[in-house]
Amino acid sequence: MARVLHLFNHFGALTERAFLDYTLGLSKKGFDLTIGYETLCEGASGVPLRQVKLSRVSVEPTADIPAQMIHLAQNVEDPARRSLLEERFDLIHGHFGPRILQGAAWLQRGVPMIVSVYGYDVGRLLRDRCWIERYRWAADNGAVFVTLARFMEEKLLALGLPRKNVRRIHLGIDLAEHVYDPKPAPASPRFVFIGRFVDKKGADVLIDAMAHLTHDLQTPAKLDLIGGGPNELSLREQVARLQISSAVNFVGMVPFAQIFDYLGDCSAVVQPSVTAPDGDAEGAPMVLMTAQASGVPCITTRHSGNPETIPPVGQRFVVPERDSIALAEAMKAMIEISPMDRRTLQADGRGWIVDRYNLEKTVSQYAALYREMISGGQ
Repeated sequence: MARVLHLFNHFGALTERAFLDYTLGLSKKGFDLTIGYETLCEGASGVPLRQVKLSRVSVEPTADIPAQMIHLAQNVEDPARRSLLEERFDLIHGHFGPRILQGAAWLQRGVPMIVSVYGYDVGRLLRDRCWIERYRWAADNGAVFVTLARFMEEKLLALGLPRKNVRRIHLGIDLAEHVYDPKPAPASPRFVFIGRFVDKKGADVLIDAMAHLTHDLQTPAKLDLIGGGPNELSLREQVARLQISSAVNFVGMVPFAQIFDYLGDCSAVVQPSVTAPDGDAEGAPMVLMTAQASGVPCITTRHSGNPETIPPVGQRFVVPERDSIALAEAMKAMIEISPMDRRTLQADGRGWIVDRYNLEKTVSQYAALYREMISGGQ
């Protein structure tokens, strides 16, 4: 049985549920998995996989990145990582780009490595020349970078990483947890946002769009903002300033199982993602997959992998980043869509997720890549 070491920063976090789901799926495909983590999150203790705590690896900018990476590989101070190096692993799988710091020691020893990148690690991180050079070093030493969207794949290739070292595997959702239950449009229009209140999620743009929809387009609607985060106070102030407090409901954090209660009778989920000022970006938001799999239409932006999650019939509801007027017009169009067109949008959305973003497909594609790299076919 092939042994695979997975490297995480935060292991078990709710926001990384998709990564955990396909990791567990791979364990059922006949791979012996060990988890190396830096921070253990709530719920991770119940995961039936061996878990080893690792010390964080920190680096500073330098003019000679290859020398830095070789030094990291040859001077392993963490006793837990040294102990793992004495074991035989057939493959290393790092989650997020910075895991190449933990994985450098194995790459130097000729052990193949997969680096799955998910968002900020092809956005904000790669504004730093040092990280670009670290990625190139890892690829030169045999690491294969797996992206979850075409946009991310093209960005890595533009850095000069060889084509053979860049792959694309969509993240997927467990369709058994997402019953397809399409509903007609509600009599009173209502939109739902689900996500952290951070810059890249674009909730401020959505609030501006709600103001335009309400005041300028004279189209009454409600908005449920589900989530929390550092921008919440400024978002609340924005709602008050725009005089739409009666239309916007700050729901707070909601357990995953209860999210479907909010989705059931809404007009659409709105995911207005933007590139943050520091370069942070999405990968392919799971909320777009979750909503469409359940029969809920989506409105989103031309950002990272977001458009790829939307079927052709839904592309008219994909608008430019930071364009609150275009977003408001898309919301108005969703309210006014005919019942027949809404049913088509719902059916095509479900089919698109089943075909391209289902968990079983994600697991099977990763399993095939595992076998390829372990056999030396990379």
